[in-house]
Amino acid sequence: MKQLVIVGFGHMGQAFYKGLRAQSNLKITALDRTPGKAKSQDCQLAQLEDLMKANYVLLAVKPQALPDLDIAQLIGPETIIISMLAGTKIKTLKKYFTHNHIVRCMPNLPVKHQAGVIGWYSENLNNSLDQEITEIFNCLGESIQLTNEKLVDKITLISGSGPGYLAYIQTLMKQEAIKLGFTQKQAETIARTTFFGSAICLKETNSELLTAQVSSKGGVTEAIIETMQANGFDQRFSESLQVGFERMTELDKNA
Repeated sequence: MKQLVIVGFGHMGQAFYKGLRAQSNLKITALDRTPGKAKSQDCQLAQLEDLMKANYVLLAVKPQALPDLDIAQLIGPETIIISMLAGTKIKTLKKYFTHNHIVRCMPNLPVKHQAGVIGWYSENLNNSLDQEITEIFNCLGESIQLTNEKLVDKITLISGSGPGYLAYIQTLMKQEAIKLGFTQKQAETIARTTFFGSAICLKETNSELLTAQVSSKGGVTEAIIETMQANGFDQRFSESLQVGFERMTELDKNA
């Protein structure tokens, strides 16, 4: 049985573990400064020998923690290093890890339900190792092997951060529902179920068509969307993603 050690067991490390434990044949252990995190998820704590024997080591710490992550000498030379550190390039990772195989990936939080998106890139995996990584990531949702490393940063803005700003929009919907007179519980149900139901619809169609289906000519939805567009919503959204991209650049510079 092949072994995976997850280094850093925060939200994304736990999501990766939850998504893989039911879908893969990997032995998964976790290494974290707070051992109780792994125990709370029934994940076995990694020992030093686990790092040396691991086929894969997943870096799931915050990018700012990379300079203090002194484990490279404990990891076997043939181990594949998989990094989900936002904005941290392979060139930067090589300052800390001399291993031959380094994979950059960007999963999103829904991987814990096998419903995530995982964009990934590596410079020097052979076909066999490519297949191994693909099979692991396919257990978590939709795996997309990217053709260049810049796309890892770009997919971070869309799918990596996406659940966060989609949830933010749902919060705005809930707040508006409360203003309109619904109770807190009713508002939560309305906003959450609208998102969930819309996601199901989008499995059968695309976003443009769904917008058209809901937006009757001269109707309420059309008026709302036209007002959002007239107030610069599309441009503000694009500008917000650009700020996110600039933040990723800063994270790599500080590593």
